[in-house]
Amino acid sequence: MNLIFDEGPIARSYLMIFKENNLLDRKILFLNFPYKPMRFFNYFRFHKQNFFALKFIKNPNVKYLIDQIQEYFNLRKNFINDVYDYSNIFDFKNLIKLNNTNINDFSILSKLKNNQKEIFLNSGKKIIVKEVIEKIKIVHFHPGYIPEIKGADSSLRSVNLYKQLGISFFELNKKIDDGYVYFREKKAYPNFKLNNKFNFSIKEKYNIWHSFIDPILRAYYLNKILKKEIIINYDIGSEKKLNQNLKFKNEENNYYSFLSQNEKKKFFETNL
Repeated sequence: MNLIFDEGPIARSYLMIFKENNLLDRKILFLNFPYKPMRFFNYFRFHKQNFFALKFIKNPNVKYLIDQIQEYFNLRKNFINDVYDYSNIFDFKNLIKLNNTNINDFSILSKLKNNQKEIFLNSGKKIIVKEVIEKIKIVHFHPGYIPEIKGADSSLRSVNLYKQLGISFFELNKKIDDGYVYFREKKAYPNFKLNNKFNFSIKEKYNIWHSFIDPILRAYYLNKILKKEIIINYDIGSEKKLNQNLKFKNEENNYYSFLSQNEKKKFFETNL
């Protein structure tokens, strides 16, 4: 498995898992700024896309939360701090700079033609167009139990509706959260606590969640797959895909949009 690196907490968490497993030879398709000086603009983008993580990572109240997250997901001490080390990406030997920050830009298609037999893990939040999906095989970790919870803010929805976390690992196709699901699981939510939580706004709590809990949930399962604690068979025939579609039709199927401000307020009154 290789990585489409779209700067942000999810991409940084995945990258750290690859590094922890000493997979520095994996291909990293880097959605980077093409402007010169390139290093300056990409460093600027790193700070912009990880703004809340970098803002709160040394806050003692948030550190209390980070320690809980690391313990729950069996991660070493300071793992999350190391996730947000800018230099991590330059440790990889096959760093392919796409000179574009938009995976859907048609100028990228020609750069993907030599990677058609590879599997790439998506780290971005954009809906990827069919022209890209037809060029390379892309897999994705969705922080919800498909088809029970599809769409946006799924890790929050899972906890809010079912008091648990969920994950689905699937192959992208032309529809949202609709590709073949290789693996899915529900996991108990440990009721993480943020010290002095009333000192943080709803917006800050929301972004703390998406800086430290949501991406680490995804990274935890990536780690299990890379360590072969979860075995994935990527060569799935059309009959199995059809059978899964029929099975999912009989399961609860919900698509959600982003939480409203009122929903966020209610959620964080009882969570974090």
